[in-house]
Amino acid sequence: MPVTPKNAATVILLRDKKPEGFDVFLLKRHEKSSFMGGNFVYPGGRVDRDDGSLEICSFSKGVTFDEAQKILGGTFSPEESFAHWIAAIRELFEEAGVLLAYDQKGNLFQPKNSVERNRFLDYRGRLQRGN
Repeated sequence: MPVTPKNAATVILLRDKKPEGFDVFLLKRHEKSSFMGGNFVYPGGRVDRDDGSLEICSFSKGVTFDEAQKILGGTFSPEESFAHWIAAIRELFEEAGVLLAYDQKGNLFQPKNSVERNRFLDYRGRLQRGN
């Protein structure tokens, strides 16, 4: 019976470890997960409809629709490519708590205090609950 693939995105994070090579960031799936239970995986998951919304896209910095399409090999439209790009970033935050974001000054985001850290933990919890 043929299976229809679902649009999904994943992230491979590498950290340069000279001279040894690279550290690779992986997650271990819960043993009882219905998909890949107990296995080590790259963070990722399905592309949601909202991942390509104009509202979400307005918060993006650094990659345009056309650049996302080129980076992802031209298989999808520019809009679909960008949605995959956003989905990968969202899934990384949702699954692993790693947020690839900039602050208002254009610097890589780092929570400044426990109040801000807790606010982003709440955002992550909302994502995990589908909100």
